[in-house]
Amino acid sequence: MSKTQMSSSAPVDGKKLLREIRKFKRESLAGAYYAPFNMNSKNYMHIPPETEAWFDRLGELLVDSMQLAKQKEHQQAADCFGLLFELIEAMESGEEIVFADEIGSWMIPGDEKRYIAAYLKSLAATATRGVRCRRSAASPARQPPIFYWTGIPACYSCRD
Repeated sequence: MSKTQMSSSAPVDGKKLLREIRKFKRESLAGAYYAPFNMNSKNYMHIPPETEAWFDRLGELLVDSMQLAKQKEHQQAADCFGLLFELIEAMESGEEIVFADEIGSWMIPGDEKRYIAAYLKSLAATATRGVRCRRSAASPARQPPIFYWTGIPACYSCRD
């Protein structure tokens, strides 16, 4: 059973996790997991091992970020989730991060609703009302990825 299939209960070191996520993001954007191949009608369903490894690692990092939120280390959890959701948005926007005929957030292991709930809880715990409004009321292109990735209303945090 992979780590993303289990609920993490072991304590997570927030500083170490943030370093790991920054490294993962740098490597991802540099193409470390991008493995193109000549696609044809016989192999179009093939998902390269590098792509599978990227999604597995992303799922592990999301689970660990969720554990930070459970530990009430909300600032570090929000920072970790923010970087990961930026990376997800980059992947879905066409950045050459992973390669497959069809890719998307549906390939992320685990329960995305739980990841989103933990992220929103951490954002709410770390921002003042005004900051939450400014974050969520920005134009769609400038909103934190979580808001347009999930379709959450623009001012979810304070409901103004």
